[in-house]
Amino acid sequence: MKKRIALIAAAALMVLSAMPGCSKPSGTTSETQSKASEQKAVITWMHHVQEESGVQYMKKSTEAFTKKNPNITFELTMVPQDNYPTLLKSKLAAGDAPDMFDVDLDQNPGFIKSGYVYDMSKQPWLHNFITEPPAGPDGKVYAIPTSIAFFGVFYNKDVFKTAGISSTPTTWSEFQQDCSKLKSKGIIPIASGYKDLWTMTCSFHADKMTAIAPNYEDWTKQLENRKVTWANNPKADMNSVLKRQAYVYDNSQKDPFGTTWDAAQDLVVTGKAAMIINGSWTPGNLETKDSKINVGMFPFPSSEDASKNVFAINGNAKTKANAYYGMGQCVYSKSKNVDAVMKYMAFRATVEDGNLYQQYAKQLSAVKGCSSNFDPSYKEWFDAQKNGLVADIGAFRRDYSGQLDTAYNNTMTNFLMSKDRNAAATLKSLDAQFDKIANLNK
Repeated sequence: MKKRIALIAAAALMVLSAMPGCSKPSGTTSETQSKASEQKAVITWMHHVQEESGVQYMKKSTEAFTKKNPNITFELTMVPQDNYPTLLKSKLAAGDAPDMFDVDLDQNPGFIKSGYVYDMSKQPWLHNFITEPPAGPDGKVYAIPTSIAFFGVFYNKDVFKTAGISSTPTTWSEFQQDCSKLKSKGIIPIASGYKDLWTMTCSFHADKMTAIAPNYEDWTKQLENRKVTWANNPKADMNSVLKRQAYVYDNSQKDPFGTTWDAAQDLVVTGKAAMIINGSWTPGNLETKDSKINVGMFPFPSSEDASKNVFAINGNAKTKANAYYGMGQCVYSKSKNVDAVMKYMAFRATVEDGNLYQQYAKQLSAVKGCSSNFDPSYKEWFDAQKNGLVADIGAFRRDYSGQLDTAYNNTMTNFLMSKDRNAAATLKSLDAQFDKIANLNK
């Protein structure tokens, strides 16, 4: 699933007005701006956050902001992830877009070319983030991250204890051994809710971002430009990724594609399943369902070399050629409430809001100076960070653009559901589809 953040404050006016000897006649620009700031505004915010933890954060954040700014209120609309991109594109094309929305701009470069998103490059609060939001090829910032997002394996510690597993697996073979132990105790090793298709892609993300991303920042870009292929690429062993993901599927409950994300979480919360492979929003979701659940996490162990199994996080591009726009909270450039939205975005870049995010969404805030003791489930993440097992993967993109992403998801689905599970043939098929789409787009 997914997350967001934002932006600004206009303090210079207050400083000037407070300076001694700085009297001003009526009708000045300052008065005009002051009156404008007092006008009522209803900020529309379309999102795809279904998890209760994320919903709670948005409620607390907007309430805290409105308390400080009573003339600005919010109207939030949730659209399920699988329908969100299509609806957002149609609203933008029709000129009926919400004031705020979140999107992966590298998957949707047309949003920038069409002038749909507001340029936030000169906002002073951009420096408030641990890693400043990425400036794309044109040097501008259009999206603001909410969190330090990552993918991994999240598990019920009490279930591990019941199965006699005293430590988390650090290699692929150890992971397989633990799955066998869990099954011998009548416990489902992995809960997979692939009826919500994005959860399948998250499992692949967890694998690829450990096995491929740390040393191959521009892999996705090269795939899309057809500079490299899916098959027979020694730098990106997708054959092994497919085989591992088939193992994950086979060690899940019956009918993963008939199980929702919500139902998969219930399996972990009730102890029927031990693990779930997804994103950093997972602990908060599980704890919202059961505040007493004892959640832990570890990197997806794709390698037999434990030092290579890391939590991977995006940062700024390591080379100028790989500059990217990133994923995050965007502002509609034609919004009539741009000033009000930017004021809220400034609040989103404060420690106050960052701590609200960590408290309620149960994720790492991207804002500098926030608490590191916000949730026990993150102890293993901070331990991994101390031990050098958190890797900056720069501008690595985990998703693909437009039709390419659809082709990828359909192909991975067909692979997992097929009887023969021919990884080599699957990758050749994906290459043929990418070639065809690339040729059509020339």
